[in-house]
This record gives sequence, structure tokens and C-alpha cells, in this order.
Amino acid sequence: MSSFRFTKRQLVLSIPGFLFALIGVSAFGEDNYTAILMLLWGVFMTPVFWVWLEVLLHKELNWKHKTLSFLAVFFLVAFISPMDSSSPDTTVESAPEAMVTEVVTTAEPLPQTTSSTPVAEESSAAAIPENTGQLAQVVSVTDGDTLKVNLNGTVETIRVIGIDTPETVHPTEPVGCFGREASNKAKELLSGATVRVVTDPSQGTRDKYERYLANITLENGSDFGEEMLRGGYAYEYTYAIPYEKQLAYKAAETYARETGSGLWADGVCEPAVEEVVVVPILTTPAVFSSESCTIKGNISYSTGEKIYHVPGQENYTDTVIDTSKGESWFCTESEAIAAGWRKAKR
Repeated sequence: MSSFRFTKRQLVLSIPGFLFALIGVSAFGEDNYTAILMLLWGVFMTPVFWVWLEVLLHKELNWKHKTLSFLAVFFLVAFISPMDSSSPDTTVESAPEAMVTEVVTTAEPLPQTTSSTPVAEESSAAAIPENTGQLAQVVSVTDGDTLKVNLNGTVETIRVIGIDTPETVHPTEPVGCFGREASNKAKELLSGATVRVVTDPSQGTRDKYERYLANITLENGSDFGEEMLRGGYAYEYTYAIPYEKQLAYKAAETYARETGSGLWADGVCEPAVEEVVVVPILTTPAVFSSESCTIKGNISYSTGEKIYHVPGQENYTDTVIDTSKGESWFCTESEAIAAGWRKAKR
């Protein structure tokens, strides 16, 4: 080989190497070690370089020669890299560290040092959770799960997240079992109180009735919803997706069930028997159909509880009956109760 001979393919394949080499050259003065590595990598990726080297050495180089050459130069650069650590950038960055080390070392014997106090105060402030809520004055209590508060000068209707109490003021429904007791308990805990209104990022800000959705923290620091559940004044209620306090609320309801508190006490909310209706328990609920019977017997996906909905109730239209899963249509409420279903609260 006595002259440079480059093919078109070699020139095209050399373009990435040229770019790496240019980046390496441009990095000199800022990070010399990286610059050298980029330059070497670019050179070794360039077929033109190897053609030139073969001409210079009068020898054809195979892939072993090229690999060993690259590794030798790479380890040489790695070996001499400590010499490059004295670059201006490294020196500037290491100077403050040395100063900090010196201050820390000499801080203990100096009694007049007070610089640690502002740092501690700033750390404490940063550790406070963002969602601590807002203080509000209770204006009135509507029922066990709804109240009105003065929030920043505006009266807001609050619907408490995670609980549902028997109805007492619904315009189209009768007073629910233990509804008055739940409403009275809510008034006992909330009337005239200053509470903390805490929103839940997992839920919306308002419901379809434009009520403000939030949890309520009482003046003594306890959670209002949890107090209502533990005392047996409310049912745990999950709407669409889980909320932040769901596990604690479910545990509170379980406690009320197991201790027979409030509406879970024996005989408190058992339906009154007005007439004796003998209806056999059906093994195939599909005997009823939507054509002749309009009461929907739904089975809760989350709890497995059997709940029936009558036309006109809030969730009646959205409830879909799947008879293959044991759900059923009923002609009368008596049939639904006899088959083990309870009426939906709304």
C-alpha cells in the first residue's frame, strides 16, 4: 500500500466518527478528559483513519489489531486521567467543599455560632404536608354526612367523603333507619365548631349537586367521618374510585359491626314485617325479567352485598343487571326482601 484509497462507503461510514471527533475537540478547555475520550472514540470509529494507518504502517490491520489498539489507548487515557483533575472547573467546585469541611471542623468550639437556627426552621417548614386543609366555621348541620361551613368568607355545603348516613331530609325518601340518631350525633360533634376542611386529591372537588367534597377534622384532632363510622352512625361509602382514608374508614365500620354499635345493633335496622309473604328462594333469578318486573336486584362488586333499586331512585338508571352473576329482576319489594336483598339507600 503506497497511497490513500478511500471508497465512497468508507467516507460515508466515517461521518459519525468525524462528528464525535469534532464534539471532542469542542469540549477541550471545559472537560479535557471527556474531550480526549470523545476524540479517540470518533477517530477509532472512522474507517478513513484505519486506511491511513494501514498506509502508514505498510500493513493491513484486522479487527484484532484495531480492538487491541483501541483498548491500549483507552486504558492509557484512563491511567493519566487523574492528571486532568486539576482543570479550572474541578478546582472551582472543590474549593467550596474544602471551605465547608473547615467550617464544620471548627464549628464545635465556637459558642457564638448561631447559623444552625435558621436552617432548622427552614427544614421544619418544608416538612409540613401540603394538604393540611383550611380552617372553617360550621354554619349548620344538614344531616349525618352533609354540613354548611363558612370557608374563606363563603358559605359552602360540604359532602363528607367516605361515609353515607341514613336519609333524614331527602325530598322523595322517608327517614332512614337510625337517620335521626346519625343527624343528632353529627350536630353534637359539629354545631358551632371550628373544623379543618381537608380535600382529597384522589376525588373530585365537587359532586354532581355542586357540593364541596372534603373530609372534616374536629377541634380535638379526630376525624369526623371515622368517628361516625366507629359509633355505628354511618356506612362506609366508596364512590367510583378509592379515597385516601378508605382503609381506616372500612376498619372503623368493621369495628362498629363487630361491637354491634349504632345501626349495627341487633334488631335496630331490621325491616318491619307488615305482611307475611311466602316467596321461595329462587335458584335461577332469571325467572323474572325486565319486561314484567322493574325492580333491579344488584350485587355489590366490592362487598358482595345484595341491594335492590326501585324506579325513581338515584342509581336506578345506572344499575345494570347481569343474571349470570346471580343478579335478578323483582316484581315487588317483598319478593326482593324475601330473596335476601335490601333496599338501596338512594
